[in-house]
Amino acid sequence: MDFDKIKLIRSYTKKIIKFKNLEKYKNMNKDEFSECMSEIFPSFKNQYNEVFKMVTHNEDLGILNLMFKKIEDIDFEYKNRYDEANYLRPIIKEVRNLLINENNITKDDLVKFIEKSNSNFIEKYPIIIDKLLDNDYNKYDEYSLLLEQIKYNHEIVIGNELAKKYVYPKINK
Repeated sequence: MDFDKIKLIRSYTKKIIKFKNLEKYKNMNKDEFSECMSEIFPSFKNQYNEVFKMVTHNEDLGILNLMFKKIEDIDFEYKNRYDEANYLRPIIKEVRNLLINENNITKDDLVKFIEKSNSNFIEKYPIIIDKLLDNDYNKYDEYSLLLEQIKYNHEIVIGNELAKKYVYPKINK
């Protein structure tokens, strides 16, 4: 989930909805309104054409609103859990040292290693364990890894909602 893109989309969406409520635009049909908004927000239309169309035609805003709400929830949860990074720091450092010194360590071996001194870590931070084993996350510090853990739970909710709305109806036909 790319926070910056979603925040940008949220900003444009709020602006377009405000325009829709203005007297000048209130009674326009969807296509006329979309054309006017494309003149006002050309970069939004060019970068996110499908989202732009959804917003200007007032279609399927429930999924967008869910994403916007999840961004707020993630921000709130991250701020509340920010100090957990102090707890994570030494564990992450220890795990990274192990990974440097031990080639081809398996996830099971890593879990056993962590459980020896931090038994509740496995249940509370399963995504961090996966990220520590992934080379793409080598540069992530404890704050970034905590954010990844928090984001994951919210991304699952969004994924389930998208599946209910778009995938399951197609499968069940």
